[in-house]
Amino acid sequence: MLSFHSILLISGLVLIGLSVYLFLNALMNNKNVDFEALAWASEDEPNKSKSSLINFSRPLVHQLTLQHAPRVKSVKYRANIQKQLLTSGLSKEINVDEFIGLQILWGVMFPLLLVILNLFLL
Repeated sequence: MLSFHSILLISGLVLIGLSVYLFLNALMNNKNVDFEALAWASEDEPNKSKSSLINFSRPLVHQLTLQHAPRVKSVKYRANIQKQLLTSGLSKEINVDEFIGLQILWGVMFPLLLVILNLFLL
């Protein structure tokens, strides 16, 4: 019978393997699926953000989560995000789809990071 620690080890190895596969798949995938999601009203590229978290996360967002952002169809939610971006002064640095992509990315990555740290620090 497998012990609890063996199950945790096996599940951790499976998660690491899945992470490596998804990472390499995202790097090797050259599809330009985020073209429409990055269409800015003025047709300009976004400015480099003052936030290092946004600059660090932007390539990951574009490769992994940006294609899922347009699936959020709630007009009220998108309007609220746009209002928050305008009031924070980030509207020229990041658009609504990138913000939703950041939410998806860090909503998944942060708990995974905590689980991995917990496994290594036991």
